[in-house]
Amino acid sequence: MKFVKQIKELQKFSIDRRAISVGCKNRRVRAGWVGLDLFKPDWAKDRPERFVQADALDTPFGDGFFGEVLAKHIFEHFNYYDQREKALREWWRILASGGMLRIVVPNQRAYVREFYEGRWSAERFSEMTFGAQDRPYEFHFYGYTAESLVAYVTKTLGKGCVTEKVEFGHDAQFPQDDLEIRAQFRKIEIYLK
Repeated sequence: MKFVKQIKELQKFSIDRRAISVGCKNRRVRAGWVGLDLFKPDWAKDRPERFVQADALDTPFGDGFFGEVLAKHIFEHFNYYDQREKALREWWRILASGGMLRIVVPNQRAYVREFYEGRWSAERFSEMTFGAQDRPYEFHFYGYTAESLVAYVTKTLGKGCVTEKVEFGHDAQFPQDDLEIRAQFRKIEIYLK
């Protein structure tokens, strides 16, 4: 079985304290967390038990294994036709009942505003909107507003998906407060008689 070391390390934690960062890139993860990405980050050499090199569309974890799934700046990289839905369904599968799916994406409305109001050049707007395109998978297929993200996630995941919170934030390299959309969705079990 692949990734035995990582799974054993995670099983030391209760499900509600077990989390995964899908598409972790070079973001380090703390105890109880595992990072998952197609490409191995530099930090994984020092903490191999906290990293799994795998596809975010087909993770090696069992149903309901995590209490939290974080998808930070990865969802916009999936195509509109089949990858977005497949990603959501996979992340929902590995999320325990009562768990939290957190999705962070660029705020397309704010990007347009920055360009329209002259704070971003056309080159900067294009790079931010379509991705840097400087390595494999570093391009954006889709832009989201808070409304379009929530609508797509709740439509795709159905009645067991409750929107907990939607807020705006920013990455440390940008002064604007609303360049990211941070949405949280709670997985609940629905029992029908």
